[in-house]
Amino acid sequence: MRALGRRVEDFARKSCRAFPLEELYRLGRDDRPQLARLIHQEIAIRNAQLCKELLLLPFGLAETAGVRKVVECFSSYVDWLSEFPAPSKDDAAFTELLKQILKDNADITRTVGGAVLEVRSALGEAQYEEVRTEVDLILDRFFIKRIGLRFLIQHHIEAAEASSDGSGIIRSMEVGNVLRAAAAEARSAVVEEFGLAPQVEVIGDGAEIPLVHTNTYATGSSLSRPIPKQDCFTHVPSHVHFICFQLLRNACQAAVGNWKRRQCQEQRELLLAVASDAAAQQSQSVPLGRATVAGFPIMSRKLMQLPEGLAPVRAIFAHGREDVSIKVSDEGGG
Repeated sequence: MRALGRRVEDFARKSCRAFPLEELYRLGRDDRPQLARLIHQEIAIRNAQLCKELLLLPFGLAETAGVRKVVECFSSYVDWLSEFPAPSKDDAAFTELLKQILKDNADITRTVGGAVLEVRSALGEAQYEEVRTEVDLILDRFFIKRIGLRFLIQHHIEAAEASSDGSGIIRSMEVGNVLRAAAAEARSAVVEEFGLAPQVEVIGDGAEIPLVHTNTYATGSSLSRPIPKQDCFTHVPSHVHFICFQLLRNACQAAVGNWKRRQCQEQRELLLAVASDAAAQQSQSVPLGRATVAGFPIMSRKLMQLPEGLAPVRAIFAHGREDVSIKVSDEGGG
């Protein structure tokens, strides 16, 4: 196992600093030099700690070519940052360095994935399945830390651009618009997978489509009244979009799955009813042979794809004094 350099070891022993969103927003908007000075050290520390953790990975992961490559990559970032002078009021050069780091480690996910495949091949399927859960937990922790690291870098880079609606990657947004964009992507993904998808109704800003389904808790008339437009919400739009997309896609998948199960059940009941009627008319049992079944009025595959009776998914949001609550509901049967 390749040992870490002394510089990386020194940084790895230091403690990370927490950065609340409110502080990042304020620094990115009003005090960029201070933000640069803080993350100059912080990014070096976090990269060094990731190196240390990677070299301690179990099950042979630390010895794989992929992990060694990632460690070398992160170690080089520590060297770059430690050799770079503390940022001053003009932090353009530091911003360019961060852009290089952000671009350079874009292939880390694939490299780590290759390391996992290498271990899987060495252990064999049966033995790997025994440790798979632990490997997943280890990698989850690694990538969560990497997301936090890239979050700081991206925030500083984007904070260099003046913006009237936010600071860096933390911006003011209309939750309804984010939900509708996420819903469109979620429906497209589900249509590609299943051939159909439920409508997604976004409720909370007065722009929703009135509900017309009689089997729901509300009717169109009760929700068609204008709702006062709420204040915008300040957060990280890309993160909120991703979370909403995942929730809405899961809800759409559940709704389609439940709808298709009901269709299959109705077809089975129709088969039994037709067979029973035929037997009663002839006063004898009718074998359900190929010719007999072919004559039954069963829904074709094309007809099954029609979304008749497919209940909508609802995304309801409401603003509080300091937060926004989003509820996604579906009739997926779960």
